[in-house]
Amino acid sequence: MEGGFYRWVRAAFGDFWGFQAGWWNWSASFLLGGTYGVLTADYLTFFFPGLVGWQHYAIAVAVIAVIGYINVRGIQMVGAVATILEISILVPIVALSRSRQRGGTTIRFRRCCRRTFRRSSLWRGAGAGLMALLRLRASV
Repeated sequence: MEGGFYRWVRAAFGDFWGFQAGWWNWSASFLLGGTYGVLTADYLTFFFPGLVGWQHYAIAVAVIAVIGYINVRGIQMVGAVATILEISILVPIVALSRSRQRGGTTIRFRRCCRRTFRRSSLWRGAGAGLMALLRLRASV
């Protein structure tokens, strides 16, 4: 069934809940785009402490603009960027796990890393919503 999870929710629960799912997803896309920009700027200030004030806001706005541009270009570009980002996430994980298997050093989970880890809980939470939708799709 084409149309994404809006159609799945509509098929399972009716027009009202299908509309709610579509509306809230559309609304959340704007909020998440802004959140990703601010989180990216926050992460960069950890590595570059001089990024404060207007520079912090400029980075956040630039990230939001890039996300908007990619989305406006269409699903092909979104898919390509998502694939590149996924590979860029997996490569360091594989490299670190290989390093650890060969007796490499352990990375300490310092205080600053714990703060960043807590901030990223919003990003991790998006996966739970996806899993719920996949279960819904499997039951339809």
